Amino acid sequence: MPPTHVAILGGGLTGLSSAFHLSRRFPKSRITLLEKQNRLGGWVMSERVDVRVPSAGGAAESARVLLEAGPRTLRPGGLAVLELVHLLNLTSSLLTVPRTAPAAHSRFLHLPGTSGLLRIPSSLSSLLSSPLARTFVSAIVKDVFSLAPRFADAKEPLGEGDVSVDAFLTRHFGEAFARTFGSALVHGIYAADARELSMRAAFPQMLEYEKAGRGSAIRGMVAAAFARGKVATKEEAYELGEVEVWRSVSRGARM
Repeated sequence: MPPTHVAILGGGLTGLSSAFHLSRRFPKSRITLLEKQNRLGGWVMSERVDVRVPSAGGAAESARVLLEAGPRTLRPGGLAVLELVHLLNLTSSLLTVPRTAPAAHSRFLHLPGTSGLLRIPSSLSSLLSSPLARTFVSAIVKDVFSLAPRFADAKEPLGEGDVSVDAFLTRHFGEAFARTFGSALVHGIYAADARELSMRAAFPQMLEYEKAGRGSAIRGMVAAAFARGKVATKEEAYELGEVEVWRSVSRGARM
């Protein structure tokens, strides 16, 4: 028997998508969405701001820039995401970016107390010249040369054998890394709070790396890379898989 009334707490991405799918599953049920803010979307918020930029002649010119407080991209590897895009008839609104495009390789951070944006290093050469090098290097050294307790022994469990993303990153890579990169990563991918998001639900593979590395996530990642062998072949297969999934959704296939 379908429920007569369903209450959903929170109007973020999870709450909105839950309401949408429940309304399709139980079209005759009453669904109430409860949100304490005067807007929906949670961490997702777009804002256009006016900025002044220098021109070639030296005079400042005005420009309008779109800023995203939450996720700004979607990865088409997830079937659930592609299904939702298709059901909402948003396919024609998508702007696709190939992995070879410069925008796909560039990631930026704005840190409090600094001006402008800092490019996140994507190679060893860019790491050596980056202002973020100290944070990255210290984080790597901390994880590789420490014997951090496994997630099951953590002091901040969300449940049996689980911790928050922030707690995991802090223990392995330090507070500065977790605050600087972990928070931005979670905001950009999940539009959530890293201190509340489950590590097991969001990044389960990192927990496996931690086990394989005997307490070190990086040692586990290195071991897994050697075990996989032909990484390039796997990446090519992933690319082809993404294309086939996207085609199936575009054709209206059921999932």
